[in-house]
Amino acid sequence: MKMLPKRSEVQAGDTWDLASLFANDAEWEQALAAWEKRIPEFDAFAGTLGSSAERLAECLAFDLEIDRAADSRIVQQD
Repeated sequence: MKMLPKRSEVQAGDTWDLASLFANDAEWEQALAAWEKRIPEFDAFAGTLGSSAERLAECLAFDLEIDRAADSRIVQQD
């Protein structure tokens, strides 16, 4: 079984430079944790998407919000 190397074992040129988004690894970890806390909010839509076009639109809007938070660091930190 192949194992992925730890980030500290990878040459800096082979990693994503997130310095423009996060000041340090701890800030990134905090943003990721805040984003992950929002994932269970999808459960509110379970079994309801077929009830109306409005409900489906609400779910799609929420999904877009979550995607954008992941893509552009809109994640609200606690």
